[in-house]
Amino acid sequence: MKASYLALLVVVLAVSGSCWAVNVSLSDLTAEGSGYSYSYSLDFGDMVNGSTKFTDDSTTRLNVNEVQSFMALPPATPDDRWIQAQQGDGFARIVFVFDFSGIDVFRNQRVCNINIKSFNVRDKLQMANNNSLSEKSRVSTGWSYENFAYNPLNELSTPTRSTIPAVRVFEDRISTPGYRQRIYYEVRFYCDDSNGFDEALSRWNSLNYTDTDHFKIDFELTVVNSPAGTYEGGSGTAEDPFLIADADQLDSVGNYPEDYDKHFEVIDDIDLSKRSYSEALIAPDGSGSSGFQGTAFTGSFDGKGHVIEGLTIRTPFDSSDYLGFFGRCETAQLKNIFLEDCVIAARSTNTKIGCLSASNYVTTVSNCHVKGRIFGDDSVSYVGGLIGISQTGGSMYNCSFEGLIKVRNDSNTIGGLVGGCVNYTLNKCRADVNLQTSSSCNYVGGLIGQCVYGYNIRRCYAEGELKSRYSDRVGGLMGSMNSYSLTNCYSAMDISTYNTSSTSLGGLIGQGTNLDPFDACFWDVDKAGTSDGVGDTDNDETTYPDPDPSGMYGLATGIMVQQSTYTSMGWDFAGETANGPYDFWVMFEQETYPMFTGECFARPAGDINGDCRCNMSDLSVLASSWLETGLLEEILY
Repeated sequence: MKASYLALLVVVLAVSGSCWAVNVSLSDLTAEGSGYSYSYSLDFGDMVNGSTKFTDDSTTRLNVNEVQSFMALPPATPDDRWIQAQQGDGFARIVFVFDFSGIDVFRNQRVCNINIKSFNVRDKLQMANNNSLSEKSRVSTGWSYENFAYNPLNELSTPTRSTIPAVRVFEDRISTPGYRQRIYYEVRFYCDDSNGFDEALSRWNSLNYTDTDHFKIDFELTVVNSPAGTYEGGSGTAEDPFLIADADQLDSVGNYPEDYDKHFEVIDDIDLSKRSYSEALIAPDGSGSSGFQGTAFTGSFDGKGHVIEGLTIRTPFDSSDYLGFFGRCETAQLKNIFLEDCVIAARSTNTKIGCLSASNYVTTVSNCHVKGRIFGDDSVSYVGGLIGISQTGGSMYNCSFEGLIKVRNDSNTIGGLVGGCVNYTLNKCRADVNLQTSSSCNYVGGLIGQCVYGYNIRRCYAEGELKSRYSDRVGGLMGSMNSYSLTNCYSAMDISTYNTSSTSLGGLIGQGTNLDPFDACFWDVDKAGTSDGVGDTDNDETTYPDPDPSGMYGLATGIMVQQSTYTSMGWDFAGETANGPYDFWVMFEQETYPMFTGECFARPAGDINGDCRCNMSDLSVLASSWLETGLLEEILY
């Protein structure tokens, strides 16, 4: 491996602006697997006049000063050394800038960069008061990236009732969110009394010659911007996308955040069944803090209809969020992605979980289909078979989820396809789901948990089972919706509830407010167990039943499996022309509910009639074809 390294460690002292630069060469780094580590320390020996690590420039009258006595000659013991704020100033600071943005690492003839994955920092504060106990000072340390969002690490104030010094040593490992090349470490001195800082009372990195708890920072560095040969081919542009052919190359997409704005295509089926992940494969959260702390995927990903099988995510931490094939997508395009046997096991309080993507923002999803299972412990939220939550625009077309979603107590916003959405458009989407919730779960729907503020849902359906206990806002199609309209949608969910509020249980919608009239939508009253299409329409559970919006119809199963039920209301089916030429729907009379034309993306063995199922209907078709060809007669005689 050929590498070149040129980086500066800058130490800025206070207001006057003098600085020190330490040149770091490749020999200062330690190779760690596919990355590096780098250490910087300021120990007792470093704090000597002329040191290349830290030097006192007394001619500039800086308001931060390094204190050091004359070197004691052996066998005398050297005096203590420390950094302090000078007398007379109410504020002072030191800034260490660890900047790795100028690093070039060459791998396989490709220039790569260095990313700060994490760092371990140790610092030491010492505060004392004067004999009159009049000092009122404070010292704090913290870090930031790109010189904003200061994060405190260590803090100590002047003891108010004693002259005995107080000492605090801090040490911890910090994981840096996303792609970071520059870290700022600061020491801040504050003084609130009238005479300013007293000499030697506020100390940072106070040391004697035997101390080992000096300031030290250790970096874990990774190489980013994928080297040549990482993918099967391509340059990452829309015209020449990176090509993904196997599991290693798929892992590499996640390992190089610098490529998250690029374009990708899958060119072969990929088996992930021998691998297990603890976070999203691409664009993970990277932190247990509230909100997304990683780097979002902003490019395009085209699965080309190839099956990606066996994605398994089992998080060991309650604080892990954004779990899915993608953790977070922003202004991205996802299409033709087929996931089979996807398994996600989430812990308590995990939020935003979906096999395809945990969280989308202004992202389009088309022709993506998932078969999988999602398990959530207590208090999980925004869980969807395909998408956990989609926010502020975006759309989904011709997508589906088939499988199991099972969550425990106090979970909310759970949907067979999408957990929650805001200003979102769905067209030609479906969920065939076994959805199970335990006690006190809210916003539960066969297709969507909750949708607010926006747009239209057209030609979508949900079928399967929904089991709910002690829950509110439960619907065969959606748990709750606000300001949405539905066109040509239906629910055939078999709903069973135990102590679920009947006032917010609906065959289609659990709770709906500001609803537009529906356009030819249906639910199976035999399976739903309720003749109420929308459980709560006025946000007042004391009044029941509420009138349903126009355009929705609860029908018995026998009527729901008749094609004329739908064509008479304008649904465009294959084989008829009165309702349009697009042939969105197909069904097998008295056997199936409506299905999308060609919706099977992985037909089971034995499916002869094309309804995505293997049952007696296929045997009937087979026997009929044998009779037509005379084959059955040959077999019998």
